[in-house]
Amino acid sequence: MTVRTIRPAWRSYWKLWLLSWLVIPLFVLLWRRFSLRLVVTDDAVSLEEGILNTASTEVLLRNIRTVEIRRSLVDRLLGVGTLLVGASATEGYEIVVPGIPDPEEVRGLLR
Repeated sequence: MTVRTIRPAWRSYWKLWLLSWLVIPLFVLLWRRFSLRLVVTDDAVSLEEGILNTASTEVLLRNIRTVEIRRSLVDRLLGVGTLLVGASATEGYEIVVPGIPDPEEVRGLLR
């Protein structure tokens, strides 16, 4: 007597494969969206990153050397941009935040 085990073919699950290709990017998008937060107060700006593990960078408004906005063509069409904040004590940028809505308004808050 021969026993043969037969399982369904992977290709028979095409609906689940299609769904997984849609769900995984959605999950990544939501994770990135909720894991990054820019907080502007009267005296400082801080970037808080992470959901489970967190990191925070804070720059006092009086120490801000430069505020730069970078926008690609797609960014301009979507009304977003990348905000770069540099402090006077260091070289480069301490805070880099992609996808900020209306970055010109945010730059105004930092001046």
